[in-house]
Amino acid sequence: MALGDGRYLPVCHDDFLVELKKRNAGIKIMPTLRKASDLQEKVQRLSPYAFDVPWSVLTEDLVRQIRESGKKVFTDAPFRRINEQEYHRIIGMGVDLIQTDHIEALQQAIESFYVR
Repeated sequence: MALGDGRYLPVCHDDFLVELKKRNAGIKIMPTLRKASDLQEKVQRLSPYAFDVPWSVLTEDLVRQIRESGKKVFTDAPFRRINEQEYHRIIGMGVDLIQTDHIEALQQAIESFYVR
């Protein structure tokens, strides 16, 4: 994902991200966070810009913890079509980015979420 100034947000193995930050301290990285119990260690070790959190592990509490650590929350919608209520659940948690192949469905869910 290009940031516009030539830097990238790579999603890679944590050890690779550590080495990458040693070579370019200003790069914004986005490690995957699969367990809430790994949050503080990853914040300290990696100082990421954001976390890529699998849809299946997203909870309001986890999103709150990540946001309180000063980091952003990105997620990928599952490949299957998501119903509006499921999108509302994730939007309501306050995630910063939802990546999906179903843009129209997400757009409709965003619009209906803020109209309710």
